[in-house]
Amino acid sequence: MTKKEKMGEFIGWAGLFLLQGSSLPVTYDILANGNKDLPPFILIFMVWLGLIAYDIRSFIRKDWLYITSNTIGVILQGLLLLLILKG
Repeated sequence: MTKKEKMGEFIGWAGLFLLQGSSLPVTYDILANGNKDLPPFILIFMVWLGLIAYDIRSFIRKDWLYITSNTIGVILQGLLLLLILKG
């Protein structure tokens, strides 16, 4: 793997943590503090469906970066969906 490819791979994995980590503060606030200021259901639902579509594509292409990222996203957005429906 060339230095350029390694840098691209590193940036991709950094993007995974930044993107998927963005929903952690909201989820934590809801779980730990009982915050009732929830994101709109339709927004989270559409993101969740989009991530499922991306996940299917990444499994077909066997792209482990996107498989990991999208699966984490599906789980976190699914948790937010459950919290919204419960609340």
